Amino acid sequence: MDAPLTPLGESDFTFANPYQDVRGWTVRDRSGEELGRLDDVLIDEAAQKVRFLKVAHGGILGFGSSHSFIPVEAVVSVADGVVTVETSAQKVAEAPRFDPEVVQKHRDLAELYGHYGYQPPWAPMPAVGVRRDQ
Repeated sequence: MDAPLTPLGESDFTFANPYQDVRGWTVRDRSGEELGRLDDVLIDEAAQKVRFLKVAHGGILGFGSSHSFIPVEAVVSVADGVVTVETSAQKVAEAPRFDPEVVQKHRDLAELYGHYGYQPPWAPMPAVGVRRDQ
């Protein structure tokens, strides 16, 4: 991933299927705790893939809100106006701060992926050993 991540709302891209656009929906963890509202998604334009959810929380009517970034791999369900992620609210709160307008180095993104327990998409697949059955 050489190109920076771009908020979908600031790009020339749209969702291939309009029904997949869940921006504005509530984001909850598996236990049902509300994490915030899905403000936007960060896309890798070169790969044409969504990489992170941009979740807004706090503030009033969007003013003074802060954002958390959660890898799209954490999504476990999308239904009835709610995006559910396997990541706990505490894990999101402890995530490294990331400003996509300032920092977009592999090292920083790898730290963010690693915090949530995921490999970045550009990481090589780990070698998987096999053996002959005896």
